[in-house]
This record gives sequence, C-alpha cells and structure tokens, in this order.
Amino acid sequence: MRYTILIFLSIMSLSVLSDEYFCNYKGGSTGTGTGVVIFERNQDGINVKYGNSERTFEIIRDDEEVLLFQYINDNSNGTLSSIDLRSIKKKSKKLTFHIIFMTYPEVSYHYQGECILND
Repeated sequence: MRYTILIFLSIMSLSVLSDEYFCNYKGGSTGTGTGVVIFERNQDGINVKYGNSERTFEIIRDDEEVLLFQYINDNSNGTLSSIDLRSIKKKSKKLTFHIIFMTYPEVSYHYQGECILND
C-alpha cells in the first residue's frame, strides 16, 4: 500500500512538473512590441525562454485559477534593478506581465497575450 501511494504521488508530481505554456504577447513601451515566450515548470520554479534568453522565475502563487511568478533582477552592486511579474490565468490561458525598472523616473512596461498549454 505504501509503495502504491508513493508511485502515485511520483507520477502526479511528474505531470505537474511537465507543464509547458507557449504564449504570444504584445505591449512594451510603445504598445506595439510583439513576441513569443515559453514557460516551463521545473524543480526550481518557472523557466522562461524567449529569444536567446532564459531565466528561472520564482513561483508566487499556483492554484486552479492562476500561475503567478516573478524575477527580481539585482545590479552587481546589490541594488534592485528591475522586477518582472508574470501571470497566466489557467482557464482562459491569458498572459499578463509587467516589468518595472528601478530608474528615475520609474519606467514600466505592460504586456498581454494568450497561451497554449502543451500537455
């Protein structure tokens, strides 16, 4: 019985770890920037791939409604450079993200898009 439960939980965790979203987006400083991004869950958080860049974001919230994750970028001197906050509404597959740069005056970019879940 104990092994059956362990195997079941292992299979469930593998299916959760394999969540992968393919998303298009539009926004930015002029509102006309477009692109494609891939979000893939791994053991450390959400791996975000776009262009030649790849970063692991920290999961803030993950329930039946939304997947919310963030990346905090520090400068080499330890000061906060930017915050990248992204969310996917799981039922509608809507993507929203904001990037806030810690400059003076403060600059922020807003993006929206749609995603497809790769099961």
